[in-house]
Amino acid sequence: MKNKILPILEIFLIVVIPLLTTGLDLFENSKLYNHFFNFDKVSSAIDGFKSDYAQSKKSTIFKESDGKEFVDLWKLIKSYTHATIRSQEPYAISMLKINNPPTVSVPYNAPDVILVPESAPIVAVYFEFSKEKDAKIPRKDIIIVGTVADIERWFLDKKKNIRITINMTISLMSILMGLFIHFAKKNKD
Repeated sequence: MKNKILPILEIFLIVVIPLLTTGLDLFENSKLYNHFFNFDKVSSAIDGFKSDYAQSKKSTIFKESDGKEFVDLWKLIKSYTHATIRSQEPYAISMLKINNPPTVSVPYNAPDVILVPESAPIVAVYFEFSKEKDAKIPRKDIIIVGTVADIERWFLDKKKNIRITINMTISLMSILMGLFIHFAKKNKD
């Protein structure tokens, strides 16, 4: 029995493990991978936030109407934010639009400061409001959870952490099989 298992394990170490790591590199950029790890919805939300302040494609993600996109983004925010958030889920996650020109001047003849969308605050909104109208939301029902840049950084960190976990699992599998083969051959001799 051991004589049949050892060649299979050796082939696995020589062929399958390298194919797994190479395949993972290729698979990591696929739609299926992004869908499997729920990255596609968060990526879509970040892309919606990253546009000109006043021209955001989608500046608010609602719990009721945006379902999966809201859930995935909220999980990411809960995992990484340093803000004190409420135990219940918010009604919406929104980018605060800044009604300023694309640049502002600072005192003392300094050069113009360019406002970039990535610096826009992201808030959890705990107040029900209509999508169709501008809403006046009480300050007590808004919690700033980060910025667009923070969410993008958190998203990349999450992707990196998953990649590290998969690599460590593959490496550990390889080491354990290598040790098994080594000691099995030693016992055989």
